Amino acid sequence: MKIGVRLVINPALSRKLSGAVAKFSEEVIEVTREVASRLTPRRSGAAAKAWTITGQGERSATENKKPYIERLEQGSSQQAPRGILKPTLQEIRKRRLSRK
Repeated sequence: MKIGVRLVINPALSRKLSGAVAKFSEEVIEVTREVASRLTPRRSGAAAKAWTITGQGERSATENKKPYIERLEQGSSQQAPRGILKPTLQEIRKRRLSRK
């Protein structure tokens, strides 16, 4: 089992918006990977290091394929009782709102 975040933009819309969408998608995915890695509970650090980026542009994604990542996401660790992705997305949303 793996968990992750995928941002997919309609290809027709993407072509209309040129490379700006691809660049923005890659930036969002990179920030998501960084924050998720930082918020992942650490015992050995393996799960935090396992966040990777796949794909390019509007087809990019960040994911973690550690076998126990789903248990961590469900709040099995005292270090992250709310999981990983919800706090990650909340932090990204706060960053975005503070930039306005």
